[in-house]
Amino acid sequence: MSNQQRFSGEWETKRFEEVFKRLNGNFHKIPTSEYSFNGLHPVIDQGQKTIIAYSDRTEKLFKCPANGVIVFGDHTRIVKYVDMDFLIGADGTQLITTRSDGITKFFFYQLSKKDIPNTGYNRHFKFLIDLTFEIPNIEEQRAIAEVLSDVDGLINALDALIAKKRAIKQATMQQLLTGKTRLPGFSGDWETKRLGEIASFFKGSSLFTKTDMSLDGKRRCIHYGELFTTYGECISEVLHGTDREESFFLSVSNDVLMPASDVTPNGLATASCISESDIILGGDILVIRVPAEVLNGVFLAYAIKINRNQVMQLVTGTTVYHLYGRDMANFSFVMPSVQEQNAIVRVLSDMDAEIAALEQRRDKTIAIKQGMMQQLLTGKVRLLKSE
Repeated sequence: MSNQQRFSGEWETKRFEEVFKRLNGNFHKIPTSEYSFNGLHPVIDQGQKTIIAYSDRTEKLFKCPANGVIVFGDHTRIVKYVDMDFLIGADGTQLITTRSDGITKFFFYQLSKKDIPNTGYNRHFKFLIDLTFEIPNIEEQRAIAEVLSDVDGLINALDALIAKKRAIKQATMQQLLTGKTRLPGFSGDWETKRLGEIASFFKGSSLFTKTDMSLDGKRRCIHYGELFTTYGECISEVLHGTDREESFFLSVSNDVLMPASDVTPNGLATASCISESDIILGGDILVIRVPAEVLNGVFLAYAIKINRNQVMQLVTGTTVYHLYGRDMANFSFVMPSVQEQNAIVRVLSDMDAEIAALEQRRDKTIAIKQGMMQQLLTGKVRLLKSE
């Protein structure tokens, strides 16, 4: 039986300057004009991405300490741990390391959970010097850092798998939705259709705002902004409701919904098929109504998504884009029989479900990590010592 014991002993409280030292990285900075998609060395700045670009400027290379280094965004407040040689990008990129008696990655996790005030695009490093840190001995620091690193590794692996599944789905869409690849049991030519030959076009007429919406409203409703953030190609669950009683425009099952105005070019290719009738559709939603016996709405939503460039040719406006039914009527696409459409939708919907399950697992792991950090980085829970 194992005789492992937990770490014990009191933790010390130390101020920022007792734990960290700031490194001068000015020599290692390069301007954005020298960023490249390819190069010998990574460029790291104060943004969210770990690596923002690459460069061949070997003479500017920052040699990373063996214990790693913390990158702090003076303007962004973003905290990153880096354990490779790199070049520095952007003016607000600050380099921090620990003094000789600290594990840098442990203090990266400590610093990343601190509440640093947000004062906009100003300098924030000044707030760090007022922070205090709870510190165990170096062996416990190392053990905590390793545990949290393992969880990060799982999160990163899930992110990579999700990205791979999305790429596979995108390639599958391009093949199946154009007829380049046929599912078993289907043959025959596909027809090229102009959407106006099949569909009728409407606009959601309600004028409610997000303040009128709630999770427990009596009448379920969709605000056009949710098409960007909440729903995918198929709206199978409506999350909000309203208690207002005015006359509203209501959905019919198999309707395809698109944002009609005030959207970005990427947003214009957002299309969702709603699976239920009698859902209130808010203003600025373009409703494409197609007969289910001819065209599967989810198939159409996928077809719109892979033909983003064509949709962009149909909009009006320069900075604020508008999409009208009379313009979307000119959208053209190829379609097989409705039976083959349904089969294609099942394949792509299964892929969507797999991706959603992975995303849910990833999000749950992130939540678990946050809980672990709260327990481990404060000494509320102590780890077992390695044998």
